[in-house]
Amino acid sequence: MSLSARSSAVGLGNPSLLTLPPVLHSAQPQPDGDVYLINVMGAKGALNVAYTADKKLLTVGDTAGGIRVYKTGKSDELCCLSLQLAVQGRSRKHADKAEKPWAGKAVAVTCLRPWPMQPAEPTLLASYADGKVRLWDVMHGVVKAVVTEDRQCLGMAVAPDSSCFVTLGEDGGVHLYDAETFQLVTKMEHSGFSDVVDGHKSRTFSGAFHPLDPNCVATGGWDNLIQFWDIRLAQSTRHCGDAHVGGTESLDFSANGNELMSCSWRNNDQLQIWDSASATLIETLRPDRIKSYLYAGRYLSENMLCCGGSNANLFRLVHIGQKVTVGTISGLAHGVFSIALGPIGAQIRPNPSLNNGKNLLPHNKYKCPRVAVCSDSKVMELEVY
Repeated sequence: MSLSARSSAVGLGNPSLLTLPPVLHSAQPQPDGDVYLINVMGAKGALNVAYTADKKLLTVGDTAGGIRVYKTGKSDELCCLSLQLAVQGRSRKHADKAEKPWAGKAVAVTCLRPWPMQPAEPTLLASYADGKVRLWDVMHGVVKAVVTEDRQCLGMAVAPDSSCFVTLGEDGGVHLYDAETFQLVTKMEHSGFSDVVDGHKSRTFSGAFHPLDPNCVATGGWDNLIQFWDIRLAQSTRHCGDAHVGGTESLDFSANGNELMSCSWRNNDQLQIWDSASATLIETLRPDRIKSYLYAGRYLSENMLCCGGSNANLFRLVHIGQKVTVGTISGLAHGVFSIALGPIGAQIRPNPSLNNGKNLLPHNKYKCPRVAVCSDSKVMELEVY
């Protein structure tokens, strides 16, 4: 069956002419096409999601500074890594009535990244709106290392060889840290010359390391430019635009690093593919007629990507080769803020109650990983089939 015919059979109609139903949101997310919901969790104030490096745990950061921890595919909360209990080095599951309440102000978790340095112990890197970056021992609720920046920390990226990580913030600077010592190595930033475009001039949210080159990182933010940096240099080496980046997962490299996907929070040209070597636009994808302002996007395979945003509140599964939407999750009360990639080929059970009565075991013909989607009051796990 052809892609268009299959999409019509599952209810999308012509995927290039996809339109939202009249009801903008409902009590339950509405999957359609080549997506199958595995799990839906209530998560008030959720801002971001990340799987641990071993893909066995899913973590959810929120506006109150908490990080909820779940077993992949399960909805029962295992523990919560909170600022309140970080002082005692204890998670919620170890809490008791004798613990003193946290006297500080709640600070939002702005970004979560899996920490591959210690795969035997689930470890998580988390940034906060007050400029803190904490390395958490997930199961014991212990903070193993802390970085304090004199700015809001809005995003992070970890190098593919785990040698370093960068933080992004309200001043547009890209701060590079050594992964073993957590010491600042250098600050990469605009040179200050008005006639030179060699860094950001506004808030920066999203960063992505080249998967095969640990010295190359791409960043984006509110100044409508994507900057490519060599971490051995103080200023960027090239740039491209325009892309209005407002999410922590708005940029993502393809597996070979040749292309960079950008997701823009704006009314037009939201989903674009760039040549990373030359910093030139390859194409603007318009897989359907919905103009969702995008916060997040991830490559799933050579031919598949996913993205999500607000206005309309929608998660999309896009076939790159066919340039069409092949799956959606609609009916969301809030926008899609964050997307994380989980295990490939994980065992699942059919869940017809979440999938409009579909009592089937999804067949992952696209060879895509499980996807976690964060939409404020709800966090969803889904399979592509």
